[in-house]
Amino acid sequence: MLFDAEVSPALLRGEVAASMKKKMYAVEISYDLDDGIVCAKCSCPRGLAVCHHMAALCIHAHHNISVTDKTCLWSKRKPAETEQVTKISDIYKPKYSGFKAAQRSATESEIVTLIQSIGDATPLQGKDTIEL
Repeated sequence: MLFDAEVSPALLRGEVAASMKKKMYAVEISYDLDDGIVCAKCSCPRGLAVCHHMAALCIHAHHNISVTDKTCLWSKRKPAETEQVTKISDIYKPKYSGFKAAQRSATESEIVTLIQSIGDATPLQGKDTIEL
């Protein structure tokens, strides 16, 4: 017998022995706490209507369902989390709001002008020319 209270309506499954033959019938019962039995199926010839196999499973479940028959909560899988794509610009905000990256590479004359404006702060260590 299997009892699953996690789904709505609760699901009760079991196998019931036939009265005269050595045969087992699969019985499935959907049970709602407010409305009672919602749906029941049995693999016997009368399985689409009400049969005594369904009644037998209900009576057995009423007297024998225990806490250990219910599914444990710690083994239930957590729903998969979808990872959000994050832009680097959202993670690392620029320190200066007016900052823009250059659209082109600096020309040789712009580099020379920059070095001259820096002056003696960074000597070229004996080199007269700059290699680009």
